[in-house]
Amino acid sequence: MKLTRFSKNITAVTVVVALIMGGALLWADGNIDPEKKWAWGEDGGWFNFQSDSWGAMVETYGVSGYIWQENLGWVKLANGSSSPPYPNDQTDNWGVNNDGAGNLSGYGWSENGGWINFSTAYSQVMINGEGNFSGYGWAENGGWVSFSSPEGAPEYLVKTTWQEASPTPTPSASPTPSVTPTPSLIPTPSVTPTVTPSVTPTSSATPTPSATPTPSVTPSVTPTPSLYPTPEYLVLSSGDYDGDGISDIAVFRPGSGLWSVRGLGTVYYGQTGDVPVSGDYDGDGITDVSVFRPSTGLWAVKELTRVYFGDNDDLPVPGDYDGDGTCDIAHFCEDDGAWHVRGLTRIYYGVVGDLPVPGDYEGDGVTDIAVFRPSSGLWAIRDISRAYYGAAGDRPVPGIYRWYGVGEYGGGPFRSEIGIFRPSSGLWAIRGWTRYYFGASSDTPLTGDFTGSALDDTGIFRPTSGLWAVRDETRVYYGTNGDIPVTR
Repeated sequence: MKLTRFSKNITAVTVVVALIMGGALLWADGNIDPEKKWAWGEDGGWFNFQSDSWGAMVETYGVSGYIWQENLGWVKLANGSSSPPYPNDQTDNWGVNNDGAGNLSGYGWSENGGWINFSTAYSQVMINGEGNFSGYGWAENGGWVSFSSPEGAPEYLVKTTWQEASPTPTPSASPTPSVTPTPSLIPTPSVTPTVTPSVTPTSSATPTPSATPTPSVTPSVTPTPSLYPTPEYLVLSSGDYDGDGISDIAVFRPGSGLWSVRGLGTVYYGQTGDVPVSGDYDGDGITDVSVFRPSTGLWAVKELTRVYFGDNDDLPVPGDYDGDGTCDIAHFCEDDGAWHVRGLTRIYYGVVGDLPVPGDYEGDGVTDIAVFRPSSGLWAIRDISRAYYGAAGDRPVPGIYRWYGVGEYGGGPFRSEIGIFRPSSGLWAIRGWTRYYFGASSDTPLTGDFTGSALDDTGIFRPTSGLWAVRDETRVYYGTNGDIPVTR
C-alpha cells in the first residue's frame, strides 16, 4: 500500500425532530401535505417540501421556510429580513413570491446548490385550486425541478393546504417583481437552458429519500469563493490508489497539499500552485500521489522520484507513451504545440489554443499523442486519425467506453474513444455510440472505471457541494469547494 500514512475520518449523524401542538401534528411549521411533498430534480434527486424537521409555508403573497434536497441540503425559500412580495434585487430581499392566485416567481437559495428560479422563460411553478403544484423550476446547479410526475414516471406531487382566496386579494402598494431579477450583490443565476426539461427517469419504485437532518444554523446567503480554483484543464493517467482495479473517489486540496482518498485516508504532498499528475510511475498497478510545480518545472512522485522537466507555460500530460506499463513524465507546450516525453521523444503536434487529449486510440497499450481544437471541434490523433466532433466551449472527455472484439464482452482490445461534455447543457456525446444529459454548467466531468468493469464510467464532481455523481452507479459527497478531483 502506498497510502500507508493516511489517517481515517469519521462522520457525525444528525437528529430529526417532530413537533406536536394542540394535540395535532404540526407539519414542521409548514402547510404541505405530508403524504404529497415530493418534487424531482433531474440532476439533484428528490426535494422534500415537508420534512420531519422543517417545511415550506405557502401564503397568499409568498412562500417561506425550508425544503430538504437529498444531495444539495437545505433550500431556503425566503431570506427572512423582508416581507413578500420580494423584489429579488438585493442581498436582503430575495424569496419566492405568490401572486395570490398560485402563480409563483422569484428565487430560493441553497448554500450548496445555488439559486432555484420558480419562474423561468420556459416554465413557471403554479398551484391550482386544489393546492396541487405543477410546472418546472430551474436550479442553476441541479437542472430542472419537476413539481408533479409526468406520464410514465413514478407518481409524486407537492400539495399544500393553502388555497386561493375568493375574490383574490390584490396588495395596494406591492412592487412588481421583474421577469428575471438579477441580484446585484449575490451570485447571478445562470442562464436558463433552452432545452425542454427532460422526462423524469423511470424507476421500479419511488426511491426513499435519505433521513432529513435538523439544521443547526441558518443556511448562509452567499457562498465563499474558493481561493484556489481548479485548473482549466487537467490530464491524469490513472486513479486506482489501492490497486484493486477500481477508480477511487479522491481529491487534492491545492491550498494545503492535502490528498484525500475515500475509504483509504489522507496524506499531505504538495503546496499551493502545484498541479496533481496522478499515474502509476513504477508499474505496480497502484496510482502514485504526485504533483507538477509549474513555477520550477518540478515533478515530485511520492516515495519514488523528483525531477525537473518543463516550466510555467507547460501543461503536464502523464501517460504510458512507450507501452512498458509505467507512466511517463511528459508535458505539452501551449505556445508552440511541442510535446516532450522525458527520455523518449520531442515532437511538434498542435497549435496555440489546442488542448492535449492523450489516450490509447489504437488499443495497443501505448498512449497516443492527440489534440482537441475547441475553435473547430477538430480531434487530431498523430499517425492515426482526424475527425471533427464538438464545438467551442465543449470539454474533451476521451475514454474507454465500450468493448471491442468478439463475444458479449469482446475481450478487447480496449481503446480510447472521442467524447465531449457540453457544460452549457450537461450533454455527454461519445462519437459513434451515445448521447445523454448528465450534469450542470459548474460541474467538472469525470471518467474512470468506478465499477471494475474495465470500461470507463461517466460522472461529475460538483465543487460547490462536493457531490460526486457517477451515472447509473452512485452519488456521494466527498470534498469541499476548491478541491480538485484526482481520478480517472
